[in-house]
Amino acid sequence: TRGTVPPPSAPGGGGGAGARFSQLLLEAGEVHIHDWAAVATRGLSRRGAVGGDVRVTGRLRLCSRSTVFEPDDHTRGIIRLPFRRCDRPLASADADGNGRTVAIHSTRHFVMKENNATRPFAMVDTPAEFRFEFQHSSPAEFLRQADELHATT
Repeated sequence: TRGTVPPPSAPGGGGGAGARFSQLLLEAGEVHIHDWAAVATRGLSRRGAVGGDVRVTGRLRLCSRSTVFEPDDHTRGIIRLPFRRCDRPLASADADGNGRTVAIHSTRHFVMKENNATRPFAMVDTPAEFRFEFQHSSPAEFLRQADELHATT
């Protein structure tokens, strides 16, 4: 159901074999709402700064105060984009013409669990644009919910 967090053993719940995402990576009181299979097509280099033509598969997670991208590649860090640091509304970015890409502009983001290591989060204060291509669905529901959440933060 919407607004609930699946148990760690459930798909997308943050636990289980290989999953690195956890509620503990979020702010106090923040909840995970939903996630989608996505490919980061821009914005992910090793330290989370804007990179070149990199395509990284993973899960795009919508949370109550941020968007989180968890790459399938465990050497890459989990990227957290707080809504309060998004300097423009989240938008469809249809440069590829498939209608499945979303652009998120952020003035600050966080990189967590790089190389699957537990250590302090890296805060990146460089403005960046992140693009995510939805693999199996339209981004319409993500954009609708994210716009509502972004407006309240």
